[in-house]
Amino acid sequence: MAIIGEIIGSVPQLSSWVFITLCLVSFFTSLISAAFGLGGGVMLVTIMASLLNPVAVIPIHAVIQMNSNLFRAIMMWPHIKFIWMLPFVIGTIVGASIGGQIVFAIPKYLLQSIIGLFILYSLWGPSTRAIKSSWITFIGIGVVSSFATMFVGGTGSLVAPFIKATTDERRLTVATHAAFMS
Repeated sequence: MAIIGEIIGSVPQLSSWVFITLCLVSFFTSLISAAFGLGGGVMLVTIMASLLNPVAVIPIHAVIQMNSNLFRAIMMWPHIKFIWMLPFVIGTIVGASIGGQIVFAIPKYLLQSIIGLFILYSLWGPSTRAIKSSWITFIGIGVVSSFATMFVGGTGSLVAPFIKATTDERRLTVATHAAFMS
């Protein structure tokens, strides 16, 4: 219990109630992602944006989502379809490298605006259409999703249509999506 108190105390402007709320919200949004395949990440980033400093939202969200997706992938290991994993990982390295150079130079108000616009787009924007699966497609998806995740966090909705197009069963889709988002 002392470790949790130390963690809470080391984060500026994070009260015990906010920490407990974030833990509960993280659990329930993970359940939503597990049940429906996606959606929990965007819900979590939306709630976090109202409770935390916008500069802290993306890194904290990343750690929570990585753990959530990693444990879901481990639990569903036999159902993961690995065929497009390597090109996706190559793309994520490129996208994160580029995005990482830019994200720290953006003013706080602009980062808040980008997060808000992404949330609105994911709720009401047109859905992404999957195109033919290939190495180039999945490298591109990796670049775009990891670049975007540096600014907005929950980009599972960008990747999901491509994973769904390559899987034909719900467990395959959820497990593969969790592995890609890890």
